Formats: sequence, C-alpha cells, structure tokens
Amino acid sequence: MRDYPKISVITATFNSEKFVEIAVKSLIAQTYPNIEYIIVDGASEDRTLEVIERYRKHIDIVISEPDNGVYDAFNKGIKVASGDIIYFLNSDDYLADERVISDVAILFSEQPYLKIIYGNVVVHDIGNYNQVIGKKLTLSDFKEGQMCPHQGVFVKKELFESHGYFRTDIWGVGDFDFMIRCFQSDERNALYYNRIIAYYRLMGESGDPINTNRLQAMKMTVIKQHFGELVQDYEKQLDVNGYYRLWLDRLLLTGNGITSGLSLRLSNKKIAIYGTMKTAQYLIEDCKRNGIEVVVLLDGNPNMQSQIVRDVQVVQPSWIMGHRDQVDAIVLSQESPISENKVREKLAELTVDPNMIYSWRELVRLQESYSH
Repeated sequence: MRDYPKISVITATFNSEKFVEIAVKSLIAQTYPNIEYIIVDGASEDRTLEVIERYRKHIDIVISEPDNGVYDAFNKGIKVASGDIIYFLNSDDYLADERVISDVAILFSEQPYLKIIYGNVVVHDIGNYNQVIGKKLTLSDFKEGQMCPHQGVFVKKELFESHGYFRTDIWGVGDFDFMIRCFQSDERNALYYNRIIAYYRLMGESGDPINTNRLQAMKMTVIKQHFGELVQDYEKQLDVNGYYRLWLDRLLLTGNGITSGLSLRLSNKKIAIYGTMKTAQYLIEDCKRNGIEVVVLLDGNPNMQSQIVRDVQVVQPSWIMGHRDQVDAIVLSQESPISENKVREKLAELTVDPNMIYSWRELVRLQESYSH
C-alpha cells in the first residue's frame, strides 16, 4: 500500500457533541492505512472538544478557534493538510463502511490522471427518510443547479492550489461554486464512482426548509457568475415555499391536504407518484388522508429502484408501460420546474397520456380553486 496516495480527511465542527463521535468512529474504522485526519473546530461551547479528546491519538491535527463558517474551517484544514487527496466529512455525517477510502484510493492509484472522484451519498433525517443521491455529472448539470453533496467527493489537493479555495462570501454553496470551477477545466479528469460513500444527515442551516429559498437564491447567484445566464425556469424554483405554505394551510384548516380535489377525478382512486424525495413522501401521507392508494413510486435513479419508501415499492419509470390500467394518474413530486419538465419529457417518451399527469404544484392550485 506504500504507493497509494495519502488522503487527508477534514472534519469541521461547531457545537457538534451530538453526532461527532459517530463521524470520528467511521473514520477510525477505515482499513486504509495512509490517512491524515484533521479536525477544525470553531471554538465549540459544548462537549465537542471533550469527545474529540477521547480519540486524540487517531487525529493528526486539531485546530480550535473562532471561524467564519464551515467553508472557512474547510480552508484552514486544506492549508495544513499534507495529503495528495482531500475529503470533507461533516461532523454529523459518517462513512458508509470501513473500505470506502481504500476503494477510492485504489481508483486514484490505478488512474493517476484523475483529479476528482465522486460517488453516491445517502441523505437521511427524521422519519426514516433515506434517499440515494448520485449520478454522472456534466458541466450542464451544474448550470441547472445539480451537484453531488461534498460528502461524496474526493479531490486532489492541487485543485485548490490551481482553482483557489472555498469562497466564504456565499452562504451554503461554497462547494457548489468550487466544483463548477473544477469541472470548467477538469471535467474530463473527473470520475463518477457508483458506490455509496457516506451518509449525510439533512440538518443544520442548509437542511432547514426555512432556508430553501435562500439556498436557491445563492445558487442562482453562483450560476449567473459562472455561466452568465440561467437555464429556463430556474428562477421559478424560488417560489417553492409559497406552495408548501398553501399546502400546510389546507392540512391545518381543513384536514384534507391537496389530493382531495384529485380524488374527485379518479375512478379507481389509485395513482403512481414520480420521485422518492421528501415531497413524494408528503404526497403519500396526503393521499392516505383522502382515500387514494399510491400503487408505486416511479424513479429513474437505479440506486432507488426496488427499495421501499413509506411502504410503497419503488420501480423504474418504464413500469407504467405495462401497467397503465392500474393507476388513474401520475403525480410528479419534483420541486424544481426544470426537473419536472424533464420528467414530463420522459413520460412522453413512454407514451403516457399527458392528461393523466399532475404536478404537486398543480394539485395545490387545483385545491385552491375548489376553495374559492
């Protein structure tokens, strides 16, 4: 293993006593021997440093001082790192298994031209929500606001030297900005590795639904700075909280949610939902309130197919071709109008009648029309 690259793992912490031990243990458990572990703490006021001290012999560098946020902490870690490869493990996340870093190191060693390896991340939070995120990316995907979470990304340190460090003036999207810079010059040297790298807890400021609009606005700013324009419909994504507010109003004030109007249009009260992320799960529960059976969840992500989400089977979109008589409608759960349009195009390729397709936004508007 002596010819394999040294990998520096950087964990930023601040008042992280609740989960940091799990992150540290997942790193210590790695079978790969050539790891440098760096923890950059933002002067925590809880027991974070006490927890870290228990594992101090496994940690090469600990910095504890006030910082200007997670990207500032990451930058501090990069500057003291001596590894060839840099990886960032958040204090509330953890590596998928003990061979993750070894498997990635082998790929870098076997293909030395590679500068970036990125894989899959399992996003999870309360309510047993799990979503596998990851696919091969192109620069065009970044233009549409897509990116693998940094918990799934390994990059050569030289990229920070050639492209600069994380920007600290853009809230929540410093990693998105950095990856665009990398892909603009090194896309051909990036490899998608179809493997689960880490589990990512959807929490903190960036995981808070209240900050959805702020995060999208910052992402829109970065896209404009790099590409000079936005793809069509991107700005429409910023109104998502308004729709959720109307949905919540219906639930709290009438108890019916947004599918009660749809139920009046269904003969068999059976639907398929396209997508498996949080909005799809909200729709499943909404349908239960209104006597609608969700037969399947359709998802083009191979990593999600065959899984069970809230007691509903996930299948590939082509399922609909042989089972048209089993559902009255397909409800699209995508938050992004861009993603929604792509799904409509996919369903058109499968010759699905457009009249049986509804987006969750359309259901909100439909319900509002019934209430006036």
